[in-house]
Amino acid sequence: MITVGIALALVTVAFAAPTPCTFPDKWSGAIAAEINERDGLRFDIIEVAYDAANKRVAAAASIGLEKNFSVIALFQKKTLYVFNTEKKHCAVANLDKAFEKWGIPDDATFKDGFTTGLGSQTIHNEEFGTSVTMNHSHVSIGEPHHGPHPGPHPGPHPGPPSVLHWGMRVTQTTCVPVNEEVTIHFDGRCHDKAYINYVDMQASVSESSFTPPSYCPGEANVKMDHPTIAQAKNDLDFSPAIKFF
Repeated sequence: MITVGIALALVTVAFAAPTPCTFPDKWSGAIAAEINERDGLRFDIIEVAYDAANKRVAAAASIGLEKNFSVIALFQKKTLYVFNTEKKHCAVANLDKAFEKWGIPDDATFKDGFTTGLGSQTIHNEEFGTSVTMNHSHVSIGEPHHGPHPGPHPGPHPGPPSVLHWGMRVTQTTCVPVNEEVTIHFDGRCHDKAYINYVDMQASVSESSFTPPSYCPGEANVKMDHPTIAQAKNDLDFSPAIKFF
């Protein structure tokens, strides 16, 4: 009986599903997003520097064809910079929230494992996902939202609930983000969809990424609810795996 019990325990451990993980503490790369919304197709590129050890993140974002801005969030100094290098506009605010490590949310579940590459270049990956029911019908990716997951925003007309489906794939042993997908369904039909890829990943960051330009003031000149800050947050708030600020 003891032998059987040990054998069953070993089988249970061997087939235990992978659990959510956090991304590496230091990396830089680009997030390339293809977003298909009601208004049409949009392509976003966000160059990212992530440094969890020093509690700081930076982003240089190109949203569609017309919007460009940069963000530096220094959580240890409680300072946030949002600036436009072309117009030389800079908003500085007192950062009023704690740093959150990026990674797979705790409520996500393991979906599948798969490999990419070939032969000695094979990489093992894991896929996690979650779904959230939103109690409104008009939603859109990358707009203001309410609730634990980013993306959906209630429109002016109430209706049947919408469902946000989110999935992300990471490398098996190091939890490096590979890609993710956000889909919003309303009345059983796909409403908005985003395909997001993490590319040009490096296990390092540049100090220059966290240095604000000289035209930024030395102290806060706006509050966190300022339109410039709010718009940047909305544009960067597209995934439950990452929290810029």
